[in-house]
Order: sequence, then structure tokens, then C-alpha cells
Amino acid sequence: MEILSHNRDKTERRFVGEAVYGIMASQSVMLTEIGRQQDSSIQFKKIEERSSRQLLKTIDQVGQAVQNRGIWVIDRGGDYPIC
Repeated sequence: MEILSHNRDKTERRFVGEAVYGIMASQSVMLTEIGRQQDSSIQFKKIEERSSRQLLKTIDQVGQAVQNRGIWVIDRGGDYPIC
């Protein structure tokens, strides 16, 4: 988890951890399914709203990093081609 959240603030690290757990538990990348996997007393709608905001923030930061440094994608022979 540290590799994915290196040099990130507390809210970004929390989002990365929750997203990875939710993706693994739900076998889905949909925010609604990821949010349902969280064991929280917070209303589901609030979880989804917070995750949406954090995802947009993270996408913006990744986009800036790609523009500055480029990105490598490695296909290890999965079932689906990378387009």
C-alpha cells in the first residue's frame, strides 16, 4: 500500500487503502460496489460522495504526473488486451 500512496496526504492514503480493499472485496471498480464493502457507520451516500471527490482529485494528479514524466504499462499476458 505504501508504494501506491507514497508522497500523498492523509486523505489520499485513506482513499487508496479503501479503494484497493473495496476492489478486492467486491471484484468491481464501480464506486458504489467499492463503497458497499466498507464497514462504516457513515451513510452510504456520503461515502460515495467522498470517494467521488477523492477519485477526481487523484485522477488530476496522475494526469499531471503522466504529462511530466510519462507512464509505463506492462501487460503480463492477461485475458484482456490493453488498448
